[in-house]
Amino acid sequence: MEASPGLAMFALTAPTKLGLGKRADVLPKVTAPTGSNEVGFQVEADTEVDQFFAAAKSIGATVLQEPTLLDFGYTFVVADPDGNRLRVFAPS
Repeated sequence: MEASPGLAMFALTAPTKLGLGKRADVLPKVTAPTGSNEVGFQVEADTEVDQFFAAAKSIGATVLQEPTLLDFGYTFVVADPDGNRLRVFAPS
């Protein structure tokens, strides 16, 4: 388990991890109703993040966060039709 203020990350069967974050600390700010989820998809390189972002935009996904560099890596977030968050990231 990895932990930091507002986040606990549990390693499941490789390469799956379960992260539990404090709603108030998540970026971008959560606007979906309570009970919604965020699913993260790890890729190897920043260029892959950009490719997935272009694909998501091309199908009309709701962009919640443009590709940006955060403390854990390069990432973006889109929402599915139910408001669940889908994050693609390349770790730092």
